Amino acid sequence: MPDRPLPDRPPWLDPAVWTDGQRAAITSDAGAVILRGGLRSGKTTALIARTLRHARCADAEDAVYMITNTAVGAVRLRSMVGATDAGGGIEVRTVHELATQVLRALDASEDWTLSDSDTDRSRVRRILSDLGYRDLSDRPYDVWREIRQRRARGSHPPVPSSFPLTDDEVTEVMEMYCASMDRTRTLDPPGLLRRATDAMEENKRRPVRVRHLLIDDAENLSPVEVGFLRMLEADSVTVAMNPDASVMASLGADPSAVEEWMTDWPTAHEVDLARKKSRTPILEAAERVLTDAAGRDTGKGDGKADAIQMFTAPSATAERERVAQAIREVIDREEYAPGDVAVLAPTESLRDECAATLRGNDLPVDVLASPWHGQAAILDILSYLVVLLNPNDNAHLFRVINRPSRGIGRKTKERIRAYAAENNLSAWDAIERARSDGALTSRARRVLGRFRDLVEPLIGEARRASAEETARAVLAETELLTPVTRGRTREQIEREEQIERFLQTLPDAGDIEALRAFLDRVALGYAPGQPTGIRVATIRAARDTTVPVVFVVGLEEGELPAGHAVRRESLLAEERRRLAVAISRGTSTTVLSWSQSRGSGRREEPTSRSRFWSNVGSIPTYRPQTEDAEDYRTSLRSKQASSTSSPQPTEEDANAIRPGQRVRHAKLGSGVVDHVEQDEKQHVATVTFDKRGTKTLNLKYASLTILEDGG
Repeated sequence: MPDRPLPDRPPWLDPAVWTDGQRAAITSDAGAVILRGGLRSGKTTALIARTLRHARCADAEDAVYMITNTAVGAVRLRSMVGATDAGGGIEVRTVHELATQVLRALDASEDWTLSDSDTDRSRVRRILSDLGYRDLSDRPYDVWREIRQRRARGSHPPVPSSFPLTDDEVTEVMEMYCASMDRTRTLDPPGLLRRATDAMEENKRRPVRVRHLLIDDAENLSPVEVGFLRMLEADSVTVAMNPDASVMASLGADPSAVEEWMTDWPTAHEVDLARKKSRTPILEAAERVLTDAAGRDTGKGDGKADAIQMFTAPSATAERERVAQAIREVIDREEYAPGDVAVLAPTESLRDECAATLRGNDLPVDVLASPWHGQAAILDILSYLVVLLNPNDNAHLFRVINRPSRGIGRKTKERIRAYAAENNLSAWDAIERARSDGALTSRARRVLGRFRDLVEPLIGEARRASAEETARAVLAETELLTPVTRGRTREQIEREEQIERFLQTLPDAGDIEALRAFLDRVALGYAPGQPTGIRVATIRAARDTTVPVVFVVGLEEGELPAGHAVRRESLLAEERRRLAVAISRGTSTTVLSWSQSRGSGRREEPTSRSRFWSNVGSIPTYRPQTEDAEDYRTSLRSKQASSTSSPQPTEEDANAIRPGQRVRHAKLGSGVVDHVEQDEKQHVATVTFDKRGTKTLNLKYASLTILEDGG
């Protein structure tokens, strides 16, 4: 493979700037190449350059596949590959996307659907409750993680003595978990990979022809993922890995499975990327966390912007508000755009709290979980679409069985669940059988019958109509979008606009196959493109994200490290790696914080600072003005009072607002009026602001100053 320049290359693909290690990996002719390197050592750059060179030499019918761990990482790699004209013929996939593509091609006879982590944890919670482990059913994460690890590794290591269940009890829960998946025709990630691997072996064919396989972040692959990738029988394999950055070991990742795969190749080339000559304070802090080294002054050192900053907040609310304030300052100063900032949290609950606070401060937010995160109406539509594809999917069925309200209450749901478990049925089948054999009250039979009568025609509609037409039929037949007869509120207008934007993302052609493909993408972490708002994510979800400014919140014992990790040394080491990866996501500034108390209202409990805090730095460089909890509440009340001190507009002021005018809002800044809607009940204006996006404002309360008349 000759070392020649790539056409239309971005600067980071210029051979003149490659290190000796990168050049050796890019130009190697070995069948297997292992590219090792630390955090931000140039592994991905070398991997992409090698991918592009493979693509230029591949035949038209052969594909070059790049594999990454997350949907966000796939979007990033597609963007980097697309920066050059040499990217034709390159397919960027997550390993689960590729497994879904293979299984759909080989096993199209069954309407199975993909599960997600929230659903799987709920499944484990219910099993624990049914078995009488009620003290564990409120915190099923430990047991779910143990099951996930066993299924991903294909082995059954004994649980430690400190684990709340014995080895046999975990096995019993896992058997019930697998039986539940079979009844509901759903697949969790390990089940998807195992089934795709078995399908290729049984059919003796590969539905995708993989000439070259290149894998980023290979340290986060599990043995079942490695087994699936091996079954593809690629002509060459290149892996980029850093075992010190593995954050998925507790869920089954095992770098040794990748190492074993590489040793099976007759020709293998191992390349170690040299440590960068210029070590930034951010990378040094990440390395200290990994090695449990003592912290030092986290100052800016050489005067560059790159720095670690740290602060302590008196409460969780104060922590989130300070983060929002700091982000507002850098955006208002136009130092960075919202898409250049990320807020990372150790748990999903902290992530959601941060997202809510940022939205409450009118900051644009992209949650790296789903583009419709927190939008209940859209999630309801998605659940209806899943039920139309697979009525046996209990999780989605129970989400919509009483949405909108149709008189199916908690007791009726519990009777259906119990009947289904007793007779080894899905809830959908249990409804029909329970209605016929008298296991339900007459009222329950009546309301459940109406539900089935509603859904069955829509199932037929989904098999012949496009996904968009099906979704609109769901809205019309279920009355999810209730007609408004007394004037629409701002929230209702925004909800309708959100739903319309969602409907426009659905395939407007094709039949059930197009709907199935769309729902697969949603289940696998649908990422429509590069985020434009502030990226809010858990640390695991953001491991493929790199932005100039990163805030890492929740550095407390029980959060980071997580409570379940302190009992096992291997899990504690993974928590160190999680924090190190989070720190290294910032290229300019990383801000770490912890809260002295966490909870809500009277349930706030004091916390302890994370044991990793002292590894980062001994002297904070970011020192917000110290205030106790009462001072903070006083300042917050003052801030709220000042934000509402603008005089209420008069009717004359409201009538002066017209489309095309440039206006200013005291809090949202300047923007252009798109349209004005007025009737007997309301008077609202839709304004596209320069820095805050499009907002719908009630002109009875929102004071707008006219800057330019668009007449």
